[in-house]
Amino acid sequence: MKGRARVHIAVGCGAGIGALLRYLLTGAVGGSSESDAMVATLVVNVVGSFAIAILGELTDRSGRFPLGETARHFAMAGLCGGFTTFSALSFETYLSLRSGEILAGTAALVAVIGLSLAAAAVGHLLAIRLNR
Repeated sequence: MKGRARVHIAVGCGAGIGALLRYLLTGAVGGSSESDAMVATLVVNVVGSFAIAILGELTDRSGRFPLGETARHFAMAGLCGGFTTFSALSFETYLSLRSGEILAGTAALVAVIGLSLAAAAVGHLLAIRLNR
């Protein structure tokens, strides 16, 4: 199997495992009310943010446990990305802030959160119209 195909398959497998872990953790955290769902989402995002940050540092070429490209993509883009994409946002924002790009990191974070909320609102309103 060629290099890029191997990475793509690794990311896909990792994403499937990450999504399953998210589902299991969400079920373990709480019931079915909206507040329970928000707590579960909070827990998933915090755990995912922690996981991608620690994996990002430990598995880097200069880290304590360096991984090859395929394994690193499996863990970070696949597993953590499948678990929660917020983890990628958190880690990328942190890296921007750490490297002194405070305005860019802050602007990206505000834009992602603001635009995501706006998109959710538009999607919800569109779905209400389509349901009529």
